[in-house]
Amino acid sequence: MSSSPVPKWQQFTAHPERVLAVMLTLVAGYLHILVLLNAGALWRDEVSTVNLATLPSFVETWRMVMHHSNPILFPSLVRGWAALGFGRTDFELRILGFAIGLSVVAAVWLAGRLMHITWPVLSLALLATNLALVRWGDSLRPYGLGCVLLLLFVGLVWSFVNRPSRNRYLVAAIVGVLSAQSLSLIPFFLMATCGSGAVVCLRRKQRCEALATLCIGLPAALSLIPYASFSSETQSWVAILQHGFHPLAVWFSLFHALDLSAGGMYLVWLALFLLAAAVGCATLATRGPAASADMCDRPLFASLNLILGAVGIFVFHWIAKHEIYPWHWLPFMVFAAINMEAALTQWAQRFRTAWLILACIVSLVPLPATIRAAQCAHTNMDVLGAQVSKLAEPGDLIVVYPWESGISFARYYSGSVEWVTLPPVNDLRFHRYDLVRQDLDSGASIKPVFDRAEQVLASGHHVWMVGRLPDRRPLETELPVLPPPQAPNSQTEWYEGDYTYVWGRQMGDFLSKHAQNIWVPKMPAIHCLTGYEVVPILEIAGWRNPPSN
Repeated sequence: MSSSPVPKWQQFTAHPERVLAVMLTLVAGYLHILVLLNAGALWRDEVSTVNLATLPSFVETWRMVMHHSNPILFPSLVRGWAALGFGRTDFELRILGFAIGLSVVAAVWLAGRLMHITWPVLSLALLATNLALVRWGDSLRPYGLGCVLLLLFVGLVWSFVNRPSRNRYLVAAIVGVLSAQSLSLIPFFLMATCGSGAVVCLRRKQRCEALATLCIGLPAALSLIPYASFSSETQSWVAILQHGFHPLAVWFSLFHALDLSAGGMYLVWLALFLLAAAVGCATLATRGPAASADMCDRPLFASLNLILGAVGIFVFHWIAKHEIYPWHWLPFMVFAAINMEAALTQWAQRFRTAWLILACIVSLVPLPATIRAAQCAHTNMDVLGAQVSKLAEPGDLIVVYPWESGISFARYYSGSVEWVTLPPVNDLRFHRYDLVRQDLDSGASIKPVFDRAEQVLASGHHVWMVGRLPDRRPLETELPVLPPPQAPNSQTEWYEGDYTYVWGRQMGDFLSKHAQNIWVPKMPAIHCLTGYEVVPILEIAGWRNPPSN
C-alpha cells in the first residue's frame, strides 16, 4: 500500500532553516517598504547626489564627481533613473533607493548560493533588521549599491576559486570593476577577497589559479586610474575634511552603527567574528580531499576575508582621517555577515538548534526599534522651507547654519526673501568644500553676515535663523576664536568642523548681545525624525546695542 504524498506546506516547514530564512526575507521587505513610505524628503547628502547626477551633461557630472567623495557609478545610476522620467519627485527618487535596499537582501541569497550556503540564516538575521542597513542602504547614497556589488563579488570569487573557468573570471572581474566604481572604500575589500582566494589556491598547490585569483581585482584597480587626474585638485581642499585618525573613536563608531536598533548587538557581532576567524584558521591544520573543499577551504577563505577586510577598513579610515558615520560601516557589515556565515556553516550544522535560536534572537531583539525608526523622515527641511516661504516677508533675512544645510534648503525653499549660509558659500548644489577652503585661505570671515543681519534688524525686519546653533563646550569660558589654518602651531589645522563650531558660537553670541526678541515660530508637527538633519528655526526681531564696559 503506497503512502499518501506529503503536502507541500509540510515539505516546506520540515526545514526550519528554510522557514526562518524566508520569514527574515519577508520582514526585510516589510521594513524597506516602511522606509519608502516614510523617509519623505531628501536630506542634504541625498540632495547633493541628485544635483550632481542631474547636471546638464554627463561630462559636467564627471568633472564635478570629486565633490561626491565616491566614484561615478551611483551618480550615473541616478542620472539614468531620472532620464527614464522617475526623478521628478522625492518619492520617485526614493523608489530607486527602495529597489537597491531590496537588492541587498537578494544579493545575500545569491552570494550564499555561490558559496554553497543553501539558507543564509545568519546573514539575514544580522542584516534584515539592522537599522543602519535598512535606513542608510535605502538612501540616495552609494552605500546600498556598494553592498550589493560587494556581496556578489565575494560569492563570485569563491565560485572561481572552487571551479576556475574563464567565464567565472570574467564575471567576477566585471563585478569587481563595478564595485570599485561604487564606493571609494570598496577596493580594500576587493583586495582582501582576492588575497584570501589566492591563499586557498596556494594551499591546494594551484599556483596558476592563485595568480589568476589575484588578477581578478586588476581591472578594478585599473578602472580607478582616471580619478588620478582629480588628485591635484582635491589635495588643495581635502584637508578640511580630515578629522584625524583615532583608533578608539573608530571602534566606538562601529559599535554605534551595530547598536542603532538595540544596545549590546556589537557584542554578538564581535563574538561571531572571533568565532568565525578561529574556526576558519583552524582548518589550516586539516587537509581533506578535494570533495571537502566546502568543509576546509571555504572556512579558511571566509576567515581570511574577515581578518584582511577588518584590517583594510581600518587602513582606509587611517588614510582618509574623516569623521565616520554609521553608513560608512555598511559595506563592512555585509562583508562580515556573509563571511561569518561561510566560516560557520559546518559548525552550525553540528549545533543546529542552538544556531537557529541564536538567529531568532539576533533578528528579533532589534526589530521593534527598527520598525519605529523605519517610520521616521530623514529631514524636516521640506516642511521648514515651505513654512519659511510663507512667513518671511520682503526685507527679512534668512541665515542657514551650518552651510551644508543650504544644499537641502535650496531645494525646498520657494520664497523670494534673501537668504545666506553661515559662512556664505556661493555654490550650494553639492558639498563645495573647495570654496570653504578658499574662504579660509583668504581669511574671509562671517562679518558680512553679521553686518547684513544688523541692517535688517535695525530696519524693523526679521532675521530667520535656520539651523541649530551649538551649545558651549565643557570648560569653555570665553567665546572661541580660531587662528588662521596656516598659522604656526595651529591645533586644528584645516578641519572644517572646528571652524563650523566657532562660526555657530559667534553667531549665537551676536544674537544674544544684539537681538531684542528671539522666539520659535510655530511649525507643522512631524511624526518622527532621524538625527542627522533635524533643523530648528528661530525668528529674531529688534536691534539693541549692548552697554559698553
